[in-house]
Amino acid sequence: MPAQPVYPSTSAQQSAAATDRSSWLSIWLKTAMLLLLAASSGVQAAPPTIELFAGGGNTTAQGPTTANQTNTYQANLNNPSDNNATTYSPNTTVTYSLTSQYSTSTYNSQSNRPDFVFGGASGNGGIDAATIYAPLNSIGAPANNNNNDFAATLQNAPASCTNGVACSSGTTGGISTTSNYGQGLYVTTR
Repeated sequence: MPAQPVYPSTSAQQSAAATDRSSWLSIWLKTAMLLLLAASSGVQAAPPTIELFAGGGNTTAQGPTTANQTNTYQANLNNPSDNNATTYSPNTTVTYSLTSQYSTSTYNSQSNRPDFVFGGASGNGGIDAATIYAPLNSIGAPANNNNNDFAATLQNAPASCTNGVACSSGTTGGISTTSNYGQGLYVTTR
């Protein structure tokens, strides 16, 4: 008997076509996922940060005082491109408190006052009043290199940044001694 031709069944042809489409779909999905990952990695290189700005505390309160001080962090969504503060949610605060005080200083015409205070400055008669929550450049007068002393995050820091040295993230953004605020502390020594 002569050989008979073999014809694949319709279901076998459909199965082969489905497998072929499935492999193309798999390749397409993997490619799309890689492209999305690559695109999103650039966004993650400059993350938003939460920082202390003028709106995060009482900028007129004066020391010297040992009362607890609370400040609210604000978002810097365009970090490191600028230093514009916006409301951050969830509300995030920091409270500073001083404990175990030595009281050997004289100020406000009184003796035996605390030696470690918020908002103090050197004065002729001991400690003078000073703003408690102020721009960083008013606390110890640090330099402000192009309004950007150091990076706000490790992701924004250049490769040369090691142990806090050479950490400027450019000419804008990062932590600014004029835009960012901090808690003024004063310590007397004997």
